[in-house]
Amino acid sequence: MQDVLFEMGHSGLLNFPEAKRGRTYRFSGEPWLHILLKNPDIKINWICWPPLFRALELIWNKLNDPVLMELSMLGQAAELRTLMTGQIASKLERAGLGSLVHSPKLYEGEEYIDVFLSNIKIVLNTITTGSQAIKNPGSAMP
Repeated sequence: MQDVLFEMGHSGLLNFPEAKRGRTYRFSGEPWLHILLKNPDIKINWICWPPLFRALELIWNKLNDPVLMELSMLGQAAELRTLMTGQIASKLERAGLGSLVHSPKLYEGEEYIDVFLSNIKIVLNTITTGSQAIKNPGSAMP
């Protein structure tokens, strides 16, 4: 299988990095869009569902944690900030939705609670409507 992918990569049908280990293959836009789609001019926003589902599960668990509600507003903001930077941001990035969330570094204290909830609403709206509400909010997570 690796040989076939390697040869397709050198033919220009696939793109892949030079690294030998952990190589990720991606289809080139042409001619695949013309072959597979009737209207290839429409931009497709692919979603990798497993990391997205895991991110949503982590968010669900955190928001339903009774200990979170016992914390001060500043403590809640710190918990949500840690969750985003430690686990959620990388999963959303792998899902293809990383550009929808603001970096927690831009917000201080309790202010981040509203930003976190707004980011999650945007992600949920994106996956339910099939379009990205915000392409680049200005400061995507690294």
